[in-house]
Amino acid sequence: MARGSISVTQRRPLIVLSALPLLLAGCSALPGAANTAPTGPPGGDTAAPTATAAASTAPKTVAVCDLLTKAEAEKLADAPVNPGQEGPATVPSCVYTPTATGPTAQVELYLAESAKNYLDAERQLGHELTPVAGLGDEAYLEDGSIIFRKGDEWAFIHLVRSTDPAINRQRLQDAAQTVAGRL
Repeated sequence: MARGSISVTQRRPLIVLSALPLLLAGCSALPGAANTAPTGPPGGDTAAPTATAAASTAPKTVAVCDLLTKAEAEKLADAPVNPGQEGPATVPSCVYTPTATGPTAQVELYLAESAKNYLDAERQLGHELTPVAGLGDEAYLEDGSIIFRKGDEWAFIHLVRSTDPAINRQRLQDAAQTVAGRL
């Protein structure tokens, strides 16, 4: 390979990452989040609901990093990682970056439209997606990643590790099973 050139395996993450801002435009909020704008009959009374009614209809909010904990991310990566950093509400995500002293290992979890957009991009690029049975309603493995759907919720887990992707497949499936159980 010529000096300064990028191999195909190095280029693919760059393509996906460079397209990520475009793919993430218009992302939805966290699973279970609802529009909390006041509603009511047109021109009618918009008084606040009672405390009991508000508690029973309040949307369930989940911190993305609670869906895959630091310990679970370390198990997936087979390496230490830093505490997870949540993305903005428009990009529901959690990223566990490598520690300064450990091997390079990063775990990323994206939800909602972010995850679905990644699947769509992989299909458009013609990347090989391996269906995974028994995980949510739809699931696919792709080198270093797993994308799955449970009901209307999409999730994407990406492992950045300089190891053969084949040795990470079962750990990716295990991590996805954990996340799916919490969605």
